[in-house]
Amino acid sequence: MTNRLQIPKLVELLGRLALAGLGLLLLCTVSLVILRNYTENILVQRAALDLPLLKNRWPQFKKSVAHLHEPISKLLANSDNLTVDENIQQLMHETTSAHTYTLAGSYDQGKIIAHIEVVLFEKDKVRPVAWFWSPYVDTGLTNTELYTRVSLQQLEQTELLNTNGLVLEVFSPETIANERRARIFFYLHTEWHYYETWIKILVRVSQLLSLITVLLIATWAYFSTNKLTSSLLVILISIVGLIIYSSFMLKALSLRTILTMLITLQFGASANRASDFAGLSLLVGAAYALLLLGLLHLPSKSACSSCKRNVKEDYRFCPFCNFALKRNCSRCAKAVDTRWNYCPSCSEEI
Repeated sequence: MTNRLQIPKLVELLGRLALAGLGLLLLCTVSLVILRNYTENILVQRAALDLPLLKNRWPQFKKSVAHLHEPISKLLANSDNLTVDENIQQLMHETTSAHTYTLAGSYDQGKIIAHIEVVLFEKDKVRPVAWFWSPYVDTGLTNTELYTRVSLQQLEQTELLNTNGLVLEVFSPETIANERRARIFFYLHTEWHYYETWIKILVRVSQLLSLITVLLIATWAYFSTNKLTSSLLVILISIVGLIIYSSFMLKALSLRTILTMLITLQFGASANRASDFAGLSLLVGAAYALLLLGLLHLPSKSACSSCKRNVKEDYRFCPFCNFALKRNCSRCAKAVDTRWNYCPSCSEEI
């Protein structure tokens, strides 16, 4: 008896905790969006200020990249299996390290970062057989998605090499496809870490709050309906909501990228922006699940057995066809439905 009395209090407590979690998540998300927008405005202004500095350092960096032409051409001419060997990797690392500088800023330390990417193509192949970054970039993409970056890459400088070295003359795609070739992408950019720690904290807090709130809602649904399927439905549709949202925001990237939204985000601007609302997408899924549960557990309206029109529970006769809806039990005189076989109060057969 005591446990039965405690369950309504527990349900009420779980409901209040879920509402508190939702309120905190909304507050955290709003703070995250405001902080990120403010930071992006600073970075845009910073980029405009850094542009002359990058242009000043660009000629020397381009000259250093030219040292890669000879070893890459030799690799294309002599190697049986195309791959970026250790010597080229070491030369790329030395070049990018030599042109990476620390900058002093009014908010935090920044850097000029040099990037080089070497992409190797075999004869009559459209997709690359090897791709190497310096510094290394962990994109989280599958191989098929990785190859599409050849056509999507928008960089400041691209060079084409074949077995004879740098290709300077005009060429047709059909001609160049008949020989081994390599693409070198290289560029400079500045990187500033304004409020990065606070943004990471807010992202982690919002993710944690969303998970806790969904679990509270799932537990509340279980104790409210006494059905484990209700709790599982809330959790399942919440995850489905996150995956659908992630697919829209991240252009249907790999499942690994979607799952890492709950753990760590190192994919880039689009994924980081999507993470601001990833927690809310879980809550939207939970809300949809609660809507389904509400529809499943709505009490059905009473209907007249004769004319099938809706009637109220306390009606003894149908106001439309005068059909007898209830009569008195012969033993306890309580009103019982004419469709019942036994009285629910005294078990007398009707």
